[in-house]
Amino acid sequence: MDDKAAANLASAIAQATALGDELIITRDWVITAVLPVTCPIRFMGGPIKQTTLGPGILSINDMPDVYVVGDGQLIGTNAENAATPSAAILIANSPRAYIGDGLRIVTARFGIWDNGGNHGLHVNRVTFLGSTSGGGTSASSASDFYGGANPAGPTRDLRITNCLFLGNSKVAVLPNANGGNPDFIVSDNIVCPMNPSGTARLSIADTQRHYGIMTGYTGGHVGTRVLANNIVIGTACIGFVCESTTTTTGSTVLSGNAAVECGFGLVGTDSGMRGGFVLLNGQHVVATGNLALNCYVQSLFVKWVNGNLSTNPGGTATISGFVVRGARAATQGLGAGLPPVGVRLENAARVVLADFDIDVTDARGCGRRQSECGHGSYFLGSRNGRRADCQWQGARRRSLCRSN
Repeated sequence: MDDKAAANLASAIAQATALGDELIITRDWVITAVLPVTCPIRFMGGPIKQTTLGPGILSINDMPDVYVVGDGQLIGTNAENAATPSAAILIANSPRAYIGDGLRIVTARFGIWDNGGNHGLHVNRVTFLGSTSGGGTSASSASDFYGGANPAGPTRDLRITNCLFLGNSKVAVLPNANGGNPDFIVSDNIVCPMNPSGTARLSIADTQRHYGIMTGYTGGHVGTRVLANNIVIGTACIGFVCESTTTTTGSTVLSGNAAVECGFGLVGTDSGMRGGFVLLNGQHVVATGNLALNCYVQSLFVKWVNGNLSTNPGGTATISGFVVRGARAATQGLGAGLPPVGVRLENAARVVLADFDIDVTDARGCGRRQSECGHGSYFLGSRNGRRADCQWQGARRRSLCRSN
């Protein structure tokens, strides 16, 4: 049924639910409180606009096979509220949910908040738009897609595909913060901070987006996460950051991704860890065919921490077909003035790097206490003056390094 005769949106949802039907949105709606969703929603008009600071827009709970789709908009208030997640869509306990097919989410502190239990959640063809000032009043905690340590338990088989993350909140995609969702695929998405209409890229001065796609933030990871064929452009700190604890049994696959002009830094709140791709702590990584183009400070950084190499060596990584072009020094923030690094390994045991193609001019050379060196490479934390089990299996063009 459609909403044409409804007195308000809540009654329209109730009527569609009673009929066992989907609700077709054809009108513009303004709401002042979070709207519980008990039926599928299809946009053929709209938007639905929240005008009250703090609450979100749609709340979906315990709705198997629900969907929110179509050519319409959910418009938030871009406000921070610590007590209530201010999300355009807050979804929990709803297996096989689908969100997308042309949907646009605008100026919401959190675009989609996965609150757990949504086994088979698929987000596809959603455009996220923001404001020049960032997501939330300070951008301290805001994401277009967020999935954390969920009270309803993890969401399994999460897929985020073919989306445009054009907002300016702190993180574009954060699927499993604090040890949350174990299994997910993030593929064929574009991240680029743009103006509120999505027609022009933001300047460096206006960019508040720290990270493009971030996985495993402050938590362990026990499943399989796949990042494939994504493009991240113009994030201030890092394009792709994959993190876990040293006790993880999970794996990360990075394939065919590109980080472009990432890591230029922020004036004020900043991160000293910057660049195109950053792999942290203990995880099992397989990375093939990724590109860092015109990134700042370091194009690829691998660092296993939370322990020493002899007793707690962290994870493993096999990285091949990695291409670096046009690395550059940062001009602002904590990394300002540091010459660029093509590949940097720190305390990174059991790493295999093969078939690289590096072109870094004026790059930082070799660090101390290492047994391999070469143009565009930088190593720290070798064990007993040796290579700490890092293996180079060949490089093209300006060779990264050669065995002693």
